[in-house]
Amino acid sequence: MMPTFLHSLTRGTVLLETVFWRDMLAVGSGLNIAATAAALALHAADYPVWLGLLVNFLPVPWNMVLLVAVWKAAEREGGPSARTANIVAVLWFVVMLVL
Repeated sequence: MMPTFLHSLTRGTVLLETVFWRDMLAVGSGLNIAATAAALALHAADYPVWLGLLVNFLPVPWNMVLLVAVWKAAEREGGPSARTANIVAVLWFVVMLVL
């Protein structure tokens, strides 16, 4: 199941609306917020800084997959909404790196 889903994401066969709203903004943002909260909890519990940083940046590879998926889906669908989705996806990626 997962390899097929990942394969369809990276090929751009998932609808732009789905990969943008559900996968990137909802699931991806939730995952990043949870990772940040866990990293802050580790810091508050006096765990090593490297562990908190590791947990905080753990979602980055998934974020890159989502960024590629949005770009591929936008490339396939085209139009002004696709260009907007690309811009928002890049901004989202940068914000998630900081968050």
